[in-house]
Amino acid sequence: MTDDKELSINFFKSKDIEARHFPKQIEGKKADFELYLQNRLFGYCALKSIVDYDLSGERPDPTYNKIQSKIHEAAKQLKTVNAAHSIPNIIFFINHSQKVGWQDLWYVLSGQATPPNHPGEPIDMRYLNRLMGKGDLAVIDYFIWADMSGSNISFCINRSSPFTVDLKKTISSKAYERKNKEYRGYLTRSFHADRFAACELRVEAYKPRGRPFPCIFKGEFNMRWNHHVSYFFGGAFLINAIPHFVSGVTGHPFQSPFASPPGQGLSSVMVNVLWGALNLTIGYLLICRVGQFELRRTRHVLIAGFGGLLMAVMLAHAFGRFYGGL
Repeated sequence: MTDDKELSINFFKSKDIEARHFPKQIEGKKADFELYLQNRLFGYCALKSIVDYDLSGERPDPTYNKIQSKIHEAAKQLKTVNAAHSIPNIIFFINHSQKVGWQDLWYVLSGQATPPNHPGEPIDMRYLNRLMGKGDLAVIDYFIWADMSGSNISFCINRSSPFTVDLKKTISSKAYERKNKEYRGYLTRSFHADRFAACELRVEAYKPRGRPFPCIFKGEFNMRWNHHVSYFFGGAFLINAIPHFVSGVTGHPFQSPFASPPGQGLSSVMVNVLWGALNLTIGYLLICRVGQFELRRTRHVLIAGFGGLLMAVMLAHAFGRFYGGL
């Protein structure tokens, strides 16, 4: 589609990359664009359009099969022009169907029904196995997905690619960007290069138990600094809830900020139950409702744990005076 090619050219232009059509004298299957950065050949790009009539067929899962087929087709084109894989290979999907989305590409690449920021166990490895069996994922370094009916353009990078650093620096290290709202028919004139999402997608190798896969995509949204702060104080509030809530439900009066004098006198069991419950609620909000806290992410747990440990030491010192613990 002419409009799709112009859209791709405009997108790369927003990244200071010139997308040039391949010379017509080159015969056979070939990629759609040569990408030049400061007049230096930077990479190759295969453009794949998805339209509604592509998604019909006898198979029960035509969407996934079609995406897989387009990836395989693009890989063959890119192999033809970049056999030595000396520069990056990129696939640019432009989706015209409202029945299909970025999550369908993710499903094909990872076998996961959950989005990248909530990684889970793969549930369907058929498409990934086919792509890996044909060697397609060893060819492709970067995926770009643009929904014509949506406002985002999404990215996925192959972590095993030797060009990971250059691609993140030159195109995007983000999970997605906002695209310009101006349309001419199906043509998006340009994409804003300076309006990034708040989270960055890091793609890492994933190995299911019993069977190693060197090139499977699994995403993680990196935390921002305020997420670190939130998890730290969330851990502190959760620990602070324990003595108050436990004392309250076991029928023992305990120190609280509402006693006289505050923090030294004893408050009733009901006050301690409510104060403990409030601390639990605040801890939950700070940890579970800010960013994407994952119990299986060591960094997340360490930050929250350190906040909780620091609060525990402070509480032990404060209450130890009253119960002979110091």
